[in-house]
Amino acid sequence: MSRDGSKMIMVSPTGYLNVSTDDGQTWTQLTSAGSRVWENVVISANGLRIAAAVQNDYIYTSADGGSTWTQQTGSGTSYIWSSLVGSDDGMKLAAGRLNNSSVAQLLLTSADGGVTWTEQPNSGVRDWRELASSADGMKLVTGGSFPSSKIFTSVDGGANWTERTSSSSQSWQAVACSADGMRLFGIGGSALHTSGDGGATWTVKSLNTAPDFIVSPNSFAVSSDGTRLAIADYFPMAGKIWTSV
Repeated sequence: MSRDGSKMIMVSPTGYLNVSTDDGQTWTQLTSAGSRVWENVVISANGLRIAAAVQNDYIYTSADGGSTWTQQTGSGTSYIWSSLVGSDDGMKLAAGRLNNSSVAQLLLTSADGGVTWTEQPNSGVRDWRELASSADGMKLVTGGSFPSSKIFTSVDGGANWTERTSSSSQSWQAVACSADGMRLFGIGGSALHTSGDGGATWTVKSLNTAPDFIVSPNSFAVSSDGTRLAIADYFPMAGKIWTSV
């Protein structure tokens, strides 16, 4: 969603992208984007720039809130896009990908809204399923399961990465960060892992002990300042949303 929450975009089961400009009260199907196997979608803070990845296809972008779309062939094709994140202005993008055999690939980044893409040779071969970006797109965080299960961070837009050895070795369900990229969060092993110094040190809080009992946390959102969190508990037939201030 946009920074003020009024503009939202999502993928519907029909295969179309859908947008709302009134806080989710009404939705419009973006037939101009076509019916595709949309894998990931990200929207800028003002709700105008949108980037969306199609499974085994290219990344598509819009600069007018979804009215018109451009196929960005520079992103390459025939990938299973595992993640897609962007800066607040929608110009800096980072995309994780697997090939058709589900083999992890290097990270792709763009600094011009998706027109041109650069493969980052120092990013390492990871699955990139969990990826988060700061507001300026320069600080990135990922938590992978291959080849290392530690948290990795970048402060230069994805060109170089640091393994945060003080973080736990986990199969990470989700990662997130504050707008300035200094407060980092990871969900792994039924616990919330937090860092207030960009990943140098970490604190772990169990989520399945009293009074929380969050059984199966699998996704969450964080406010710009990193103080407010919402966690989705994917416990069959009893899933809830938990919040912290």
